[in-house]
Amino acid sequence: ISELADALRKHQYGGIVLLGQNVVTSEQTAQLVEDLQANNAAGAFSSNVPYLMAVDEEGGVVVRFSMGTRMTGSMAIGATGENGEQNAYLTGQILGRECAALGFNVDFAPSMDVNNNPANPAIGVRSFSDDPEVVSRFGAAFIRGVFESGVIPTLKHFPGDGDTDIDTHLATATINK
Repeated sequence: ISELADALRKHQYGGIVLLGQNVVTSEQTAQLVEDLQANNAAGAFSSNVPYLMAVDEEGGVVVRFSMGTRMTGSMAIGATGENGEQNAYLTGQILGRECAALGFNVDFAPSMDVNNNPANPAIGVRSFSDDPEVVSRFGAAFIRGVFESGVIPTLKHFPGDGDTDIDTHLATATINK
């Protein structure tokens, strides 16, 4: 661990993303984030600018926290009709607050894909809808909830990932439109 701490102090990194294997318990995660930020402050390039500490926490099928609130996925929120925007906002707010409580200041969410290809193996229930208007409205509400919690939301996967027929995490897609 000291070798990693030394390497991080020698270079001017802007941020760190923690993935599932780094996020075990609330206490361990908060301590890891705190230790990383303290190590950054002690670095050769430190100008008292904290790391962007990111996590990929969408709720639904993309979760990194084994603790905290279990949220429905975006498609379930999209199916709540007239209450959908409020539900998207509250979901973003809850996830944002839980991220912030652990020391994260960036969340790689929401997925703003339009689920317009049922053969897509990666997006599916991670999308609010197959209607771009619904995705836009519900996504904006989710973003407000995360942002108002003091966490930077990061929109991802668009344009077009919801219209692919391959998992773009594993291969490159082409969309001919």
